[in-house]
This record gives sequence, C-alpha cells and structure tokens, in this order.
Amino acid sequence: MTILSFTRAAGALAFVAALGWVPATGHAAAGIAQFTFGEVQVQRSGKNAPLIKGDSIESGDVLNTGPQGRAQVKFTDGGVMSLSPDSQLVIQRYNDAKDGSQDSFLVNFVRGGLRAITGLIGKRNRDNYKVQTSASTIGIRGSGFSSVYNPDGTVTVSGELDEIEVCTKAGCIGLGVGQSVVVQGNELLPIMTSPQATLELPDLRQTITIGGNNVNSEGKAAIVPSCTTSNPNPNPNPSPAAVTASPSVSAGCLF
Repeated sequence: MTILSFTRAAGALAFVAALGWVPATGHAAAGIAQFTFGEVQVQRSGKNAPLIKGDSIESGDVLNTGPQGRAQVKFTDGGVMSLSPDSQLVIQRYNDAKDGSQDSFLVNFVRGGLRAITGLIGKRNRDNYKVQTSASTIGIRGSGFSSVYNPDGTVTVSGELDEIEVCTKAGCIGLGVGQSVVVQGNELLPIMTSPQATLELPDLRQTITIGGNNVNSEGKAAIVPSCTTSNPNPNPNPSPAAVTASPSVSAGCLF
C-alpha cells in the first residue's frame, strides 16, 4: 500500500453495552454518523457494534457496510464521506488540531465505493489529507472526489470538485472536475479514462454555519453566512455535475 464529543441517550449506551462494546472515553471524537441504512458496523478495540445515526466516530475505527448498507460520516472539520454497500473504511489517523502544522487526516479505503468532500484539515494544509487505497494514495488540491473498486481489482478515482491528485510509486496524476483515472497497481502510473466512478451513495451535504468550511488567507475558519436553495427536495443521488455549485447557489453551499 502506498502512500465535540457527541452525547448519546442512556438507552443507546445500554444497548451497545449489552453487546459488550462501550465507546472509549477520553478520546476526542473524529466525527459523527450522519446517515446509516441497512447493515452498518463499527469495529473499535477489536469489537463490532451496529453503527446508527448520531453515533460518534473515533480515530482507529473501522467502518463496514453490508450488501445493502450505506453510511455517511461528517468529521469535526466539516468534511464528509459516504460509503456504498460492501465497503470498508479505516480511520487510520485523525487529528483536528485547528493547526495546519498538527492536523492529520489519513484513512484507508479498503473496498467498495467512497465519495468524499474535504473539510478544514485539507484546506489548512492539503498535505495533511490522504486517502489510501490498495494501490494508490489520493491527495487533494481542492474539495471533492469519488472512488470505487472495480470487479477486476483496479480502482477508479474521479474528480468532482476542484482538483485532486492520485499517486502511485510510478508517479502522480492530477484530476479536475469530471476527469477520472484507473489505478491498476502500485508500480504503474494511473491511466486517464473517460468513465467516472459510478456510485449509488446518499447525497453529500455539509451544514453551513458560522465558522464553516471556508478559511481565510491565514488558514483559519472564516465566517460564512447560512444559505438556502430554491430546491427543497434535491436529487438524493446527484450526478457529479450536480455537486458543483452553480451561480444561483450562494458561495459555500453544497446540495
């Protein structure tokens, strides 16, 4: 392979305790399960438990979706990741230190399908944001991408917002919006291709509030206004083009 704390109801705590798994205390949450459907589990300290909406996610967790399972996680820095069925994601190292010299976002995308929008960690210092696959490392120079493991074992990566960079030991390829590469192996340069990663994923949304995902020239959170849209019922599975903000949507909004 290349290179907040959230409060639960007492009933939910009793439920997971009955399963023999209780969330570790003293560890800052990396994020929260914003959406789950079907069979979704989190593995922590060697024990598995169902992951439901509102559950906290910690650095070191392993997220698994079943054949019909889907999940969406929102991280403390405002970033979002969605998983399609039969996917696995390892939160290898997460530290939202609010400091570009100390932040860290490293996840291992093991199988299935993934769609992501970066948060403040990647915006403060893009070198701190990495997504590893079996044969490549996905870095960012922008905001959003999708990736899927193909039946033949290759990995397709597509740019959806701004620019990303896909690297293997052979070198790196930059992708813009609508561009895709297929990664065939760690020793081979990614190959540009026309089809984008096709994923059935929940709509990626980021709730824009004061101190949202915008940063100023010093890398600090900027004050951005809340926003509204004239479309109250967006398509739950938008095309990549639908993710790109249009002139009719206020800056900073994502629907």
